Amino acid sequence: MDLRFRPRDLVAELREKAREIADDMNEGMPAAALKIGIPVALPEHTIEGEAADTIDEMLDAFGRIYRGEGDPEEIAWTIIDPNRTMEA
Repeated sequence: MDLRFRPRDLVAELREKAREIADDMNEGMPAAALKIGIPVALPEHTIEGEAADTIDEMLDAFGRIYRGEGDPEEIAWTIIDPNRTMEA
């Protein structure tokens, strides 16, 4: 049995799990606290949410490289290390 996810399916699964985790972390928090801005757990701040964002960024970079949009090395480095400067 092949349990491999396609990348977009994996992103969807990770985002769903991130929502579940954030909901669990926020469970029991009074609605008033949420309205006045007391910190809450957000799906994008979970490791699952971060992983989904990273995979999305990688898929976008692969697409740009495939379509010939810019320098492939520079595109790759924007994902690998966004703070790296390209050497002239």
